[in-house]
Amino acid sequence: MSHQRKRDKQQNDDGPNAKRPRKNNVGYRLSNQPDGPASAFRPVINDGVTTGALRNTKGHPRRYTVSIAVPGSIIDNCQSLELKTYVAGQIARTAAIYNIDEIIVYNESSTPMRPDPMKDANVFLARILLYQECPQYLRKAFFPVHASLKYAGLLNPLDAPHHVRGDERSSYREGVVLKKSPPGNAKGCLVDCGLRRDVHVADKTVQPGVRVTVEMAFANSTECPGLPAGTLVARKTPRETAGLYWGYQVRLAEGLSKVFTESPFGEEYDYKVGTSERGSPMAAITSSASDGLLPPFRHLLIVFGGVKGIEAAIEADAAIPVAPEDAGSLFDVWINTCPNQGSRTIRTEEAMLLSLALLKPHVEANGDNSPLPMAGAGTAASKLK
Repeated sequence: MSHQRKRDKQQNDDGPNAKRPRKNNVGYRLSNQPDGPASAFRPVINDGVTTGALRNTKGHPRRYTVSIAVPGSIIDNCQSLELKTYVAGQIARTAAIYNIDEIIVYNESSTPMRPDPMKDANVFLARILLYQECPQYLRKAFFPVHASLKYAGLLNPLDAPHHVRGDERSSYREGVVLKKSPPGNAKGCLVDCGLRRDVHVADKTVQPGVRVTVEMAFANSTECPGLPAGTLVARKTPRETAGLYWGYQVRLAEGLSKVFTESPFGEEYDYKVGTSERGSPMAAITSSASDGLLPPFRHLLIVFGGVKGIEAAIEADAAIPVAPEDAGSLFDVWINTCPNQGSRTIRTEEAMLLSLALLKPHVEANGDNSPLPMAGAGTAASKLK
């Protein structure tokens, strides 16, 4: 290359297309500007604790929860394992986009569920949803190689707030408790939070292999110099104190009746929404109701049906005290979010995207953030035990 061409290339590199600083294989940030100050050539370790951009900033605290229920049978309609995996990934992405706190996979047939995800669509869907929700650096600890995860590489990442990268700072991190003990005589336990160094939790000792939520101290431990310090908190803490969406939990329900009666929040769902093409148009409900579509709620439940609708799940569940044609009485509101549809059918994963988009402003406007629990609603579903 001639000297003139070298000078031309140098000028181009200084323009808008100039190369950005690169990283080497140990995470050092290197400068490509030979004319810069000497400090530009010092390696800077971005460990996500004392350096790095702050990923999660505080928002408005949120105490209310939103749960959705979907039948695992929607996976049976997929022709291949690849398509089954992709559809499950779509549901996971939809849940993350709309800040869903719980996904309930319910069995809409009278045949009991089987534990093998390769033989039961409900278990398969739940497994893929759990895999998607788990931060990438923890998946090796919780998801060993299995045939059901053969096409997990097709899944689009959630990129949710709790999927924090190693070089990003975050007030909270998900982690797994390690088998090894803290060095020296230090108390507590060590947690792998996806950082270059283990996090020392001094106040509690937890069984190894358990997934935990850690509040970062942004400082090194006093008992274990050189290790970042953290404190174990409840998984709902990032949502309730900082307003951060912190993923969803997955629950399997053996029948539609179990969807209503096994709430993990310590309180029953105080407002229940059923979606069906036989429901009332959403626009008609919002225009006639004095308080809009949703009144103030603490735990919202939105139920979606399969190919044959929620009525099929009612018919297969003897514990539900209503006839299939009276499915609407199970819910506080029975809505059709897409009247006058152009297609004969709307797939469940499509109905989720459509319905949650329409419900989102009502949810945000009426979710109750007060510290006191709300009273339950008086529907047919509230009488299920």
